[in-house]
Amino acid sequence: MKYLILSLFIVTLQATACTFTMGYRLNERLPLIGAAPNSDGLYKELFSTALKKIDCELIIIREPKKRIIKKLVNGSIDFYPGFTFSKKRSNYVYFFGNGLEMSFLAISTLEQTKIVNIEQLQSKIVLVAHGGPTLGVEKVGAIIRYVEDLTVAEAVGHLLNGKGDFYIYPKASIDYYLRVNPQPEIQRHSCCGEITNMMLGFSKKSVHLSPTEITNNDYVLNSKDTLLELSKSSKAFLLKQALQQMKRDGTIKNIYKKYY
Repeated sequence: MKYLILSLFIVTLQATACTFTMGYRLNERLPLIGAAPNSDGLYKELFSTALKKIDCELIIIREPKKRIIKKLVNGSIDFYPGFTFSKKRSNYVYFFGNGLEMSFLAISTLEQTKIVNIEQLQSKIVLVAHGGPTLGVEKVGAIIRYVEDLTVAEAVGHLLNGKGDFYIYPKASIDYYLRVNPQPEIQRHSCCGEITNMMLGFSKKSVHLSPTEITNNDYVLNSKDTLLELSKSSKAFLLKQALQQMKRDGTIKNIYKKYY
């Protein structure tokens, strides 16, 4: 009987433990995360540190991105660490800053003319990871070639083999890859916008999200749209607060320096 009570106590503790599940695609995005099953990298340290501050732990699930998106929709994972905002995605995730900053860079072979803005991508074939940001290049007449789970290494290979003209991706990831893997035939183009805050997507069906719907007349898409305001009693709100505090006190900056 004593052992039964002890077992029930352990099971109860396990059931009530606070865990957050982060989902990410299978391939690497160094130094943020390694290729599955290795999830070591900046993301793991960043979110493990933030969650520890609110007495929670991080679980990481690696699956194809389409499957991860489905789990975001149904709430079986809590968040995706770096998620580009779109109105469609805002139907199933709440966006807030993950504490990191980002800007975009284009790369191409040396055969391409140097560009300084996306308008110069008219009629050019631009490689984009499926589900990744296009930065509006389709509106200036660029031809987008979507590639499933495209990595920087694969994009460089496509460019060198003539399967695309340009590739646009976050600057830090491109700079890191080219520093570790010098590519003398590849050039950079500072063409693609200013530094912005990197966002994470938090599932609206997560057990840790208790949102309150509010009207926001400053909402960029439509004054009649509504935004979600996190309930201050929710664990998602506490995570958001922890990340903000880590950014203010320099913790995130120090973590960033370790990897970049």
